[in-house]
Amino acid sequence: MEERYLADPGGRFVRWQAIQITQLGFVSNLMLGFAVAALGLWVSLLRDTTFQPQCWAKCLFVFSGIVIILSVVSGIWCSLNRLWDFRITAGMARGKWSGEQLAIRSHRSEQLGDRTWLLLYSQIATFSVATILLAAALAFFFLSKLL
Repeated sequence: MEERYLADPGGRFVRWQAIQITQLGFVSNLMLGFAVAALGLWVSLLRDTTFQPQCWAKCLFVFSGIVIILSVVSGIWCSLNRLWDFRITAGMARGKWSGEQLAIRSHRSEQLGDRTWLLLYSQIATFSVATILLAAALAFFFLSKLL
């Protein structure tokens, strides 16, 4: 299957692979930005003296903060993981290794690539859960004020 891509005269595979790499970085950075903004909102609510959630709202609020932090950590780890992968890939492209070293580095690059996707999905999932928890905490808190 890879032979077909290597023999691609128009370079479509390389072009689409570059677009995929760019989009992956964009989505990861966007999610990391949203998570940092959510953490900022969470801290600002925590510092607000009028915001004093009780019972379920307090539990949801605390859990949302924990999950937001996990999302930020996943995003940073994803970015670092991508850099490690790019570093190995750049070394392979320059012909820095050959033989068994190249095979080891190639395998490591594949592992890092797979981990990047796992971390991206983890980042998206944790941000989604954190957003739902924070929205639920705010709904519980402000519901009595709205009704």
